[in-house]
Amino acid sequence: MGVVAAILIAVGLGIMAYGSLPIFVEAFKTSPAWGFGSLFLPVGLIFVAKHWEAARRWFFIALTGWVILAAGVGILILG
Repeated sequence: MGVVAAILIAVGLGIMAYGSLPIFVEAFKTSPAWGFGSLFLPVGLIFVAKHWEAARRWFFIALTGWVILAAGVGILILG
């Protein structure tokens, strides 16, 4: 079970990075304040909410990564 959990965690982290990077790029395109602020979770979520059209696709990709990561951690803990 440990191998499956490790694979899920790695895949989840990769998908999260793939989805989060474009959100950071969009935030920096908007302004440097949004860009640096979006490095912190609450400000990043506010940016996504305020700029939903630009960030919607990437948000759902990153959210998918979170779900896969949580599944891997769950298997590791409960396993």
